[in-house]
Amino acid sequence: MKVPTLEEIKLTSAEMSEIKNLLIKSKVGLAPKYTDLSHLGRERLNEILTILEIVFKDINIHPKFPYPFYIINGNTDVSSFFPVVKGFEDIPEYFQVEVKRVTNKEQKLLDKIEVICSQVHNENIENRLHEYKMNILPQKFIKSLAKEGLFLEKVLENLSED
Repeated sequence: MKVPTLEEIKLTSAEMSEIKNLLIKSKVGLAPKYTDLSHLGRERLNEILTILEIVFKDINIHPKFPYPFYIINGNTDVSSFFPVVKGFEDIPEYFQVEVKRVTNKEQKLLDKIEVICSQVHNENIENRLHEYKMNILPQKFIKSLAKEGLFLEKVLENLSED
C-alpha cells in the first residue's frame, strides 16, 4: 500500500454515471480526496451533493471512513452527508504530506492499515455512527453539567472573597 495522500477530484459533469465512473477510477475510499465546489450557488450545490450522496451509497463507500471525501465550500452551514470545509487549509494537515520513500517499519504499518481499511468496508458504518452518537450524548450531558458546576464554584468562590 502506498502512503495515502490527499488528491483533488475535479467534477466536470453533473451526470450520475460520469460521476460514478470518476469516483471509481480515482479510488475514493482508499485515500483522502476532496473536491472544490466553492464556485457553485446554493441550489446547484445541493443538487451536486444529492447526486454525490446517491453515488456514494450506490458504490457502498462512506464519505468519512476509512478515508474522508471533503467538500470545499465557503458556505459551511450546508447540511451534508459529507464533511464540508471552508477552504483547502481547513483540511487536516496530516493528509497534506509530501510523498517520499517509506521505511520498512512504515511499510509494515501501512500494510496493517490496509487490512483494517478492508474490514471497515465490511462494517455497517451507519449503524456504528448511530451507536457512537448514542454513546456520546450522555457524555456531552455530563460535560455540560461539570462545566456548569465549575462555573458555579467560581461564582461561589468570588462571592465568598467579597
